[in-house]
Amino acid sequence: TMGPGDYVVAVQGRTALALARRGEARVSVGADIHPLRADQRIHLAAGAPAEGPYDGAPNLVRNGDFSDGLAGWQPHDELERTPRLDRGGQREIVTTDVGGQLTTALRVSRQSLLQTHNETGVMQTIHADVAVYPEVRLSALIRVRQASLSGGGYLGTEYPAMLRLHYRDAAGNGRTWVHGFYYQNPEERPVERGSQIPRDTWVRFEVDLAELQPRPITIYALEVLGAGHDFDALITDVQLVAR
Repeated sequence: TMGPGDYVVAVQGRTALALARRGEARVSVGADIHPLRADQRIHLAAGAPAEGPYDGAPNLVRNGDFSDGLAGWQPHDELERTPRLDRGGQREIVTTDVGGQLTTALRVSRQSLLQTHNETGVMQTIHADVAVYPEVRLSALIRVRQASLSGGGYLGTEYPAMLRLHYRDAAGNGRTWVHGFYYQNPEERPVERGSQIPRDTWVRFEVDLAELQPRPITIYALEVLGAGHDFDALITDVQLVAR
């Protein structure tokens, strides 16, 4: 039951989400009644009590802080094809200090033998319809320890830490958005898809994907990775929040 305001009710199979962006509502499940205020959400499922209300919109990324290891994520690896096979990258879950607190993070690293291209990271399938949301904010904590290539590498696509999003626009076209992070670029390599950050320092990155042209309508997958020859980076607190 909704009063004057702005609400989203999203149904996926036998589950549903009710989000109050503005105004107040009541959610009834049998005899249980739950008040829902502005910027609160509640989760519903067939044959189960309501969960919530919780503050804010949900994070569409599962296990974005890697506290459950790689649960919800699939490994991603890409090696350059050469006559001699080079060494691949490594991914591991580490415990690290972030602002004085111990936090789990994904570490992606590689020490190349032949100075060839490599990508190492993880990918998560999302399949989220975000057409009705004015804001779709992607954020993460990033720390780049080391990179042998300048900037984004030779083609501007080899950053030691990267976020890569796969989505479909309103015309039904499949698109890929990429953003990387680097700390040095003495050779002035392309960096149009990157941000320069201090070396070995945690930095919060945030972008509103709804401002992309064309903007995402359906988000299919998110990749968190490192790329290049030699690199070492940490990523944690990955969030994708549509509100």
